[in-house]
Amino acid sequence: MPVSILTDIVESFASGVCGNIRDMVGSEFEIRADSLSETKFVPARGMAVMIHFTGAIQGEFALSLSEETAAKVLGMWSDGMGPGDLREMRGDFGGFLKECLNTSVGQAMPSLEREFDALTFLPSVLIYGELEYPDVPSGYISMSGPAGDLDCYFVLNLMGLELGDRLQAALKALGESAREATAAKRSVTSMLEAFPSALVTVGRDGKVRPGYARITPETVGLDRDAPIPGLHMVELLGLGEKLVRETNFWLEVVYDKWGVIPFKDLLGLCPICETENERGSILLPKWVPLRTEDGSLDGLLLMVENVTEKRRVESEMKKLSKLHEESVELVTQIVNLEPDEVQDFVYDSSGLLREAEEIVQSASRDRQFIETLYRTVHTLKGNSGQFQFKGLQKLALEIEDSISQIREKSEWDEADDDVQVAKIQQGLVEAEGYVRRLEELRGKLGQKEESAEEKVARSTPSVMAQLSDIESVAATIWGVHQAGRALGWPQGTLSLISSAAASAAALHEIDFGRMGRTLTGVIGKVAARLGKKATFSLAGTGPIDIEVLRILHRCMVHLVNNSLDHGLEKPSERLAAGKLEMGLLVLEYSRHGESLDISFSDDGAGIDPESIRTKAIEKGFMEPTQAQAASHADLLDLLFRSGFSTREKVGEFSGRGVGLDMVRDTIHSLGGKIHLESVAGRGTTFRIRIPISIAIPSTRFLTEVEV
Repeated sequence: MPVSILTDIVESFASGVCGNIRDMVGSEFEIRADSLSETKFVPARGMAVMIHFTGAIQGEFALSLSEETAAKVLGMWSDGMGPGDLREMRGDFGGFLKECLNTSVGQAMPSLEREFDALTFLPSVLIYGELEYPDVPSGYISMSGPAGDLDCYFVLNLMGLELGDRLQAALKALGESAREATAAKRSVTSMLEAFPSALVTVGRDGKVRPGYARITPETVGLDRDAPIPGLHMVELLGLGEKLVRETNFWLEVVYDKWGVIPFKDLLGLCPICETENERGSILLPKWVPLRTEDGSLDGLLLMVENVTEKRRVESEMKKLSKLHEESVELVTQIVNLEPDEVQDFVYDSSGLLREAEEIVQSASRDRQFIETLYRTVHTLKGNSGQFQFKGLQKLALEIEDSISQIREKSEWDEADDDVQVAKIQQGLVEAEGYVRRLEELRGKLGQKEESAEEKVARSTPSVMAQLSDIESVAATIWGVHQAGRALGWPQGTLSLISSAAASAAALHEIDFGRMGRTLTGVIGKVAARLGKKATFSLAGTGPIDIEVLRILHRCMVHLVNNSLDHGLEKPSERLAAGKLEMGLLVLEYSRHGESLDISFSDDGAGIDPESIRTKAIEKGFMEPTQAQAASHADLLDLLFRSGFSTREKVGEFSGRGVGLDMVRDTIHSLGGKIHLESVAGRGTTFRIRIPISIAIPSTRFLTEVEV
């Protein structure tokens, strides 16, 4: 059997599983080399534990075994045990198998990522009973031991497999080409003759330089002997003259910002992406920067793949996989989150729905009733959007619309508004049903209710600690430091105790960069729904208190929605204004003295102060004379007022007058400040400053320089 990436990876993965089971519980398994094969993914045993990954490819690592085998591996089996006895042990099975799988996948991950760059791995999931899965290939190998049999799988969906095979073939062909070139005394001409993909280099003027892969003309739809050097790359690709100006502008940005903004972020601004050219071919361009010895930019390497046939096949495959996508949609929503996050979301949402139901059923029908109900449902909508539970978010938005129809009236119309209240009640019932289904599905995926003690018991050698306990330990250590200082202890001893207190407090911190990973997905989804194009860049990172990060994340989702809905223009509007059609959002992290500074900016249209002035008068926030005398800063500050919005119509992301006021109140609750800056036509920036002692707890114990 020819060696493939499927069998390579699963063999490496199985070796890790054998070693980890032996190290964890002392149980021996032997890999059955004769079972190594490529086969359809159909776990045949009583339970399966899986980890899904996505990126350039997507698929799963999976283990499959019977509950009896799991009990024997853990030394918990005794003769006469029945299904009920095994069912009671599922918590122990789950903890052991997930830890074994996580460790084994971690060992196999480097070789996989060397082939396909960085991949995203979701939390492990344990499933009992038969598993319905689409017809996808996998690498398979079986292991045997005194406890029984265990199967290992490395699964790729068809699209991922095709991509992997193509990439592996291209790498192999490239390796062969390189060897041929070396044999020909490293002749560049020989290597380009043998190179299997279209390849050219372009300069700052966008024109093709001499020296290119022989296959290039045919790939882009030209005659084999067509002259290439000197052509503008837009002309080479057959994309039409209208893109020449925009491409030249992008090249100027790349050269000007080289070394300042990461190339991957500059690449997001490129106007040339996968598209069908004027010759009827679908082309996929890929860019690689060429550096000189001193690190400056010397040009761009452009590789082009003709993906016309590939896209046709993918289109057919998408039709076949549509039913599968619909059936796993809810599962995907759950496995994208940690089990505790799902449980917390269900708990919080149930509480909000109970609160809303109590408000609706109360006898009160006044303005306070409407405002309280509105804020409760608005919070539910925001939480659902952040965790990508789109069905619940849509229901909350519909309820919010019904409340707004009452909220915007100056007088109560009992008969008409009772109809709206009935619609609100029906919406709450449907939302409660959604949350119940979510909770039921969470249980079916093999999770269970556990106390903190149970989690610790099944997760050794890892431990869990309350955040308040971490704070208590740090405070206790610092108390010893202060007492020792009063008693005149040696400075070296005090420094060690101070460092220990800071190290304990640092357990309360995580990397701010996690914010960037979550916002990237939010920006992509929101921009697509608004018909806009945006790319995101994170500048700077460092430690931050985990609770502060969670609070800031909620604020940043509001700011992202605000920038995409209010700030960034439509692609056509940006082009007309002389900008790239792709907008740029930037999140910056920096420390200055006793403060942590976070800024979020966009390069959109900015804020028109006159529109704020007009709305302030129209909505009664200012008298006409007061509005005319208001400064630019005073007008911008109105955007943080509850109920103030410049939007004429309510949309999915703005127009309610709820959002920026919540952001300001939240930042103030952290002892911080938020400041808004905006220049018409150039963009908007939100600057947040938080005391460093709150944002980074470990700094509280390192503020004094002891000599």
